[in-house]
Amino acid sequence: MLLMLLSTPTWATTTPTDEETLFFEPNPYIPLVIAVLFGIGDNCVNTSRTVICALILPEKRAQVFSISKFYQSLFQALIMFLSPLISVQVYSAVMTSFGFAALFLYKSAIEN
Repeated sequence: MLLMLLSTPTWATTTPTDEETLFFEPNPYIPLVIAVLFGIGDNCVNTSRTVICALILPEKRAQVFSISKFYQSLFQALIMFLSPLISVQVYSAVMTSFGFAALFLYKSAIEN
């Protein structure tokens, strides 16, 4: 997320811009690295969700996983449709807050 913030102008996601970036000049390799890192992170979240769902309700594993996947998809679609209206910084803040909320909820689910 930090790499995205440092290499993307504020409103580059919504309009063409000549704004300066915070640190890195845009080039074709940075988005590829960001995509790989986001893919690895998404895979980790999906794997941990599968394991946690299996531990919490082993007899209803499929139902719990499908409900969690539904809410993940719902929030991702919401952010995707709102992304033309928000800057990169707001997008990053929203995604970071969702990440911390998921981490807190995973931790509380494992402890119970």
